[in-house]
Amino acid sequence: MCIDHAKKNQNNSGFAFDLLPAARLIPPLKTWAEACENGRPMRKDLQLCSFSAGVAYEDEHLRITAIPTQHCENSYALLVEPEGKKLLFTGDLCRPDVDFPSVAFETELDLIVCELAHFSPESCVAAFDRTKAKRVLHTHINESRWGDSLSAQLSLPHAYEYGAAYDGMELVL
Repeated sequence: MCIDHAKKNQNNSGFAFDLLPAARLIPPLKTWAEACENGRPMRKDLQLCSFSAGVAYEDEHLRITAIPTQHCENSYALLVEPEGKKLLFTGDLCRPDVDFPSVAFETELDLIVCELAHFSPESCVAAFDRTKAKRVLHTHINESRWGDSLSAQLSLPHAYEYGAAYDGMELVL
């Protein structure tokens, strides 16, 4: 996950960081990032850090909480709280009826971003209907498996705004 913070720091450059569930992933990710930039050193404002369950990052503008899921070892959903907003990134889940993060049922969320590679849109909607979300977007969509089913679900009325994310999509909450 990469987050570009909207606030500017003292030298007006802003910052970005990646959160990784295992410290051993930091060196290969740094090498990969530099390779993508034709061998140039990684951006100075990019910070790589590992995390475990609980608050993974917090400052005066942003809080990120890692919530364990059952998809695989060290898999997490992330509750991202920038300046009064609440966004839930589910990451890959085991199944929505098994490990959908309970925070979605307990607090109002501005946005849920949920993967759609491993289970049907119908099973997701069953979980979404129990949440307090204003907006829900799918990402990591297995189009060949769920495309028709997703189109059908998107055409139905829901208590929340429901859609599919796409590359380059930008949202203002």
